[in-house]
Amino acid sequence: MERKRIAAVVTSSIIVLVLVSVMVLIVAAAPLNSPPTAGSTGRPFSGPDDPAFLRCLAPGAKVCDPAADAARRVANREAQSPATSPQHLSRQAVEAAARSGARTPLTPEAPANAPTYSALMTRQQFEAISGETRNESVDSGRRVWVITVHAPMATSASRSTPSQVKDVYSVALDAETGQWTDACIGCAWLNASR
Repeated sequence: MERKRIAAVVTSSIIVLVLVSVMVLIVAAAPLNSPPTAGSTGRPFSGPDDPAFLRCLAPGAKVCDPAADAARRVANREAQSPATSPQHLSRQAVEAAARSGARTPLTPEAPANAPTYSALMTRQQFEAISGETRNESVDSGRRVWVITVHAPMATSASRSTPSQVKDVYSVALDAETGQWTDACIGCAWLNASR
């Protein structure tokens, strides 16, 4: 779980650094007497709390800055359209990856004989069976492996919530890269392999 969290933090950090770099370049290139603009709209933002800026950043909103969005897509394969003839990872490989993901300070890697179910599907099919909302960092045309593992996995702790060990967890992995895109500890998205 920590590796997933670290990978997610590193990926998010890279995306933020790219976005900040692009914003710095845009501001540096603008004449000193003109405020930053809202992408292609030409409307100035008054600052980070500007309602127009916040609407622009909201999930599903129109892209604020096409250049920054393009940079994010280059840095993150899962944000790109799938390959023309994609090579999907094998069921065996993704099930092994999902079982290894149970390793946390409180729980070991799931054993090879842990009941494990998997299915290759579209993002839309995944969202329908899982109830998960659209993950804006993943291109909706990509396929995912959905895997449910019946083995203990610990949730993350916070200041107000202690870690809990659940007896099942489910993950969605990008079918081409194997990157974890979604996960739910305590959820059984599948009850059989398809």
